[in-house]
Order: sequence, then structure tokens, then C-alpha cells
Amino acid sequence: VNVTVVFQRQLEPLGDVDGEAPRMTALAMASQQGSKYFVVGDAEGKVSVFSLDGSFRSRLDATVTPGAAIDSFYVHMSQLIFTAGSEWGYIDLEALSVKHVECPDFDA
Repeated sequence: VNVTVVFQRQLEPLGDVDGEAPRMTALAMASQQGSKYFVVGDAEGKVSVFSLDGSFRSRLDATVTPGAAIDSFYVHMSQLIFTAGSEWGYIDLEALSVKHVECPDFDA
């Protein structure tokens, strides 16, 4: 097997209040409404959204619990789901909004 890798894009890490870039904990490529995105979750519970060309679109507060890191992303068709500790929800990349899902009767 012969594999060739070509570097084409670079995403700049976004600094927090003190200028330090938070630790990246999750990464995904997603598509909604025909647009493609890079999505980065960090240790502060925030989700950064970049367009396919690498330009920054937004940084969303995805968690309600302070200090909860984004654990993972799940991408299926045009849906983007995140998990962060006991929290989870959907991210709408077109509207740049987060919708939390609560399951009060579910005990994991």
C-alpha cells in the first residue's frame, strides 16, 4: 500500500480569556444544508465551527455544567450530536445554536 498525504488546510486554535488555546478533545467533519464544516470541541465545553476553507464561523457554549469538556461528536447524515459528561444534544451549524436533550427518566 502506497499512501500520499498532502497538507492543504490549517485551523488556528482560538485562545480563551488569558490567551491560551484550550485543549482540543473532539474533532469532526459535518455537513448541513450542503455546507461542510470542521467542528472542534474543547476542554472548556465550547464548540468551535470552521467552514471548509478553514475560516472561523463561531464558538458556541455547548455545556451547561462548568468545566465539562466535550467528550465526542457523532455525525450522521446532516445531524451533529455532542456528548459532554452527562450532557448531550444537537448542534445546528447553519443557525449556530445548541439544543440540549434532557432525559429525566433515563438513569445511565
